[in-house]
Amino acid sequence: MIYILKSAIILALLYSCYIVFLSHDTFHRFKRFILHAILLLAFLLPACRFTTHNPLALSPTVQQIYLLSEKMEEKQTQYAEQKEGAIPSDASLMGSQLVEQKTLSPSDVLWWIYIGGFVFFLLYHLKNLASVSRQIRGGLRLKDRQGNTLVVKAGDFAPFSFLRWIVINLSDYEKNKESILLHEQAHIHFGHSYDIMLLQLAKSFQWFNPFIYLMEREMKAVHEYEADEEVIHQGIDAQTYQLLIVSKAVGGRLQTLANNFNHSLIKSRIMMMNKKPTPKAAILKSFCLLPVAAFSLMAFAPVESTDTPTDPPTAGYKYSFAKVDSLEFDESKPMPVSADHRYMMAQYWLEKNMQYPEEAKRRGIGGNIKLHPYVKADGSFTSVKFEEEPDPVLKAEVMRLLRLMPKKLMKGLLPLTTKEGPAYLCVAIYDKNLQHQPFNERKSLVVYNDAVWPNKNPKVHRRYYTITLPLGVKVSDSDGGSYITNRRDLLLGEAASDYKRVAIHVRKDRQPIMQLNGKTFTKDNVPYLLADDLKEMKTTRVSDSEFIVNLITE
Repeated sequence: MIYILKSAIILALLYSCYIVFLSHDTFHRFKRFILHAILLLAFLLPACRFTTHNPLALSPTVQQIYLLSEKMEEKQTQYAEQKEGAIPSDASLMGSQLVEQKTLSPSDVLWWIYIGGFVFFLLYHLKNLASVSRQIRGGLRLKDRQGNTLVVKAGDFAPFSFLRWIVINLSDYEKNKESILLHEQAHIHFGHSYDIMLLQLAKSFQWFNPFIYLMEREMKAVHEYEADEEVIHQGIDAQTYQLLIVSKAVGGRLQTLANNFNHSLIKSRIMMMNKKPTPKAAILKSFCLLPVAAFSLMAFAPVESTDTPTDPPTAGYKYSFAKVDSLEFDESKPMPVSADHRYMMAQYWLEKNMQYPEEAKRRGIGGNIKLHPYVKADGSFTSVKFEEEPDPVLKAEVMRLLRLMPKKLMKGLLPLTTKEGPAYLCVAIYDKNLQHQPFNERKSLVVYNDAVWPNKNPKVHRRYYTITLPLGVKVSDSDGGSYITNRRDLLLGEAASDYKRVAIHVRKDRQPIMQLNGKTFTKDNVPYLLADDLKEMKTTRVSDSEFIVNLITE
C-alpha cells in the first residue's frame, strides 16, 4: 500500500511541473515523451532502494500522507504476524496478555477497498475494450494505403481509430473522407492506441488519484494536437479542417479506449493549430522535472533510525567480548589445527580491533558486514566480495581491518585442503559503549511456528517455539549449568546483533512445557512479551520425554 501512495504523490508532483512549464508548447511529440517519462518515473522511483540519512523535508500534507502510509504498513505487518501466532512488538501490550485478533484492522479495510477499486476499474476497462471490439465487427471492410483496415458502417457515431482499425460512418465517408482518414491514420501511425491502453492500466492501479485522470485527458489532447498537425502538413486547408472539427463536435457516442475524431477539446485544438510554433530552446524547460524527480527520490528514500532504545534489560552489562585466552592470536605460536578454532580466532581479532567510526555513530548505523576475501597462500588477500554492498563508512572500516589483520591469521581462514581461495567473514561494526545498538529493533520474545523439518525421509512434522535471548540473560539448563549470553556467543551466529535465537522443538518423544514466570502457556495463548524484558530462561527436565522451559521476567 505504501508503494502505491508514494507512486501517486510522485505522479502528482511531476505532472504538476509539466502543466506549469510545458503544457502550452507546440512540440507535441516531445510532450508525449515527457508524459511517458512521468508515468514511468511514478512507478519506478518508489521501488528504488536509494538510502539517504538526511532526507529532504516534505510539505506538511505530503509528510502526513507518507507517515500515515508507513504506519499502515507497520500495522499490517503486525496483524499478519498475529494471525500466524507471532508476538506483536507494541511495548504497550507487554505482560501476559493473550494473542487474540478476531476483527479486521483499519489497514486491512483500506487494503480491501483498494483491491476492490482496482478490480472494478480493471473490469470496466475490459468492458470498454469489448465494446470497441464489437464496434469494429461488421460493416464494409477496406484497406487504405498504409495497410490499415477501414470499417464503414451505417449509423450516427463519431469516427474513431483503434490499433490498425479505422471505423467511420457512411455519411462521413461520403462527405469528409479525406480529412477524417488523414486524422485517424495519424493516430495509428504515432501509436496513440498503445498510450491509451497503458494509461487505462495505470488508472486501475491509481484509481483513487485525481492526477491520473488529468494526465489521461492531457495525453488525449496531445494525441489530437499531434494528429491535427499531421493533417495540416498533408496539405488540408486549416480553416476548412477547423470548420469540420466544429461541425463534428456534436454527435455520436465516443469510444473511451479509441482515438475519436470529434474529441471534446475543440477550442484548445483550434487555438493550438493557430498558435505560433514554440522556439526549440523552450525544450530546456523540461529539465525542471529533474530536481522534482530527485526531490521525490530523496524524500521517499528509506531512512535509518537514529533512535536509541531505552530501558536496557540488564544493568551493568558491558557490551564487548569477554576475554578468552584460547582465542587470543599470538604470532609466535602455531595456528590451531581445528578450522573452527581458527575461524573463531579471526572473528575475535576483528571484534577486538574494530573501531566504531565517528560518522557511523553520528548517523546511528552499523550491523553485520558479510564478506568473502580471496586469500592467497601467503595470507594476503587480492579482492573482497560483499554479500550486500555496505555503507561506504562501514566498508572503509572493514577494509582497514582486512589490511591490518596479520597474514598468518588470514591464512588460517583457508580450508585445510586448499592453498588459496575465498574465505567467509562476518565483521560486526557497532558501538561498544552501548548496551543496545540504535540500528537494531526490539525483538519479540516467543514466536510459535509450524514447520516440516527439511532433509528427512520420511519428513517429520515438527512444531517449535523460537525463543529470542537478549544480551545479559542468564540461561540455566536441566543439568544445573548456566551461562550469561554475551557478545562472543552472538558473534559466531548473529554478529552485531543484540539477540540470540534458540528453537525449542516439539515431537512425539519430546514435549516441552512452556511457562512465563511459572504459568503455562500453549500455542493458542502465546503471551505478548518483548525480549528486552527477559531476565532468565530456565530449563527443568520432568521426565525423559518432557521438560519445562520457564521464561522469567520478574
